[in-house]
Amino acid sequence: MKQQLKALMGEGARRRLRRLGRLRWITKAGVLRRHDVRLRTSPVTWLRYVLLDPEVDTFTYRLDNVDELVAVLAAQTGLPAAQLAAHAREVETDEELTRGLARRTRRRLDVKRRLHPVGHHLAAWVLVRARRPALVVEAGVLDGLASLVVLRALERNAQEGAPGRLVSLDVMPGAGSLVAPHLRERWALHVADSRTGIPAAVGEERVDLFVSDSLPDSAHVRAELDAVLARAAPTLDVIQVWGQLDALHDLGRELGVPVTVFRERPRGHFYPGNRIALARLRDDGRSAP
Repeated sequence: MKQQLKALMGEGARRRLRRLGRLRWITKAGVLRRHDVRLRTSPVTWLRYVLLDPEVDTFTYRLDNVDELVAVLAAQTGLPAAQLAAHAREVETDEELTRGLARRTRRRLDVKRRLHPVGHHLAAWVLVRARRPALVVEAGVLDGLASLVVLRALERNAQEGAPGRLVSLDVMPGAGSLVAPHLRERWALHVADSRTGIPAAVGEERVDLFVSDSLPDSAHVRAELDAVLARAAPTLDVIQVWGQLDALHDLGRELGVPVTVFRERPRGHFYPGNRIALARLRDDGRSAP
C-alpha cells in the first residue's frame, strides 16, 4: 500500500513532501509507535524526534559495529582489515563530508545539522578507497548522501593518481541535492528506471562496484543485477540495501559465490538498523586492483 501511494503521488510531490519532514508531527509520532517508542516511557527521545528531526523514512546515525562491517569487507576482498579500518575512519574526519556538508545544508530544514553516513555509505567508501574503481554504478539516489560519499572517495582517489567516476540512476527529478557542485564533474546522473536505464548509462564501460538502493522489490533488484553483471569488470563488488535481499542471495547461489548480510547497530537511535547484503560476484583472482 505504501509503495502504491508513493506511485500515485508522483516523484515531484514526494520530493516536496520530504522537505516538510520537521513539520510532519503526526507521521513521526506514527513512526515512533511502529518502533514501540512511547511518550510516557521515553519522553526525551519522543519529543526530540517528533518536534525537531527532519527524517521520516530514511534515517542517518552513527554505527556501533563498524568493526563488524570492516571484517565482512576484509573477507570479501582479501584486503587487510587494518587497511580497510583506516579507510572507514576517514569518513569521520573528511572535510567535505563534515564541515563542507554542514555549511551547504545549514539553511535546509529537511536535513540534519550533522549527517552520519550509515552502513552502505561506509561500505561504499571503504570499497572505493581500497579498490580504486574506474566505474561505480548506483541505483537509487534520493537526496544523494551515498552519491556524495562515493564522489568524495573518487575525488580523493583521483588526487592520489587513480581517477574514477560514478553513474547514478533515479526516477526522481532533482535527486542528489546534497552533492557539492565541484564533485559533479565525475558524476553522470540519469533520470531513468534503473532496470532499463543501466545499459544506456554504462555503455561500453565495465562496472567495478554496484550499489543498489532503489526499491525493496526482488524482481526490480534482480533486473538491475542482471544488467550490471552483463557489463561487469573482471572484479565486481555489489552492495544491496534494505528491503528483500533475496535477489542478491539468489544470484549468489547461481554463481556459486557467498553473500554476506551485515546488520547495523545504530548508536543512540530508536531505529534498530538496516540490513545490507554484500558480495563479490566476479573475481579476477587478485585482492587488490
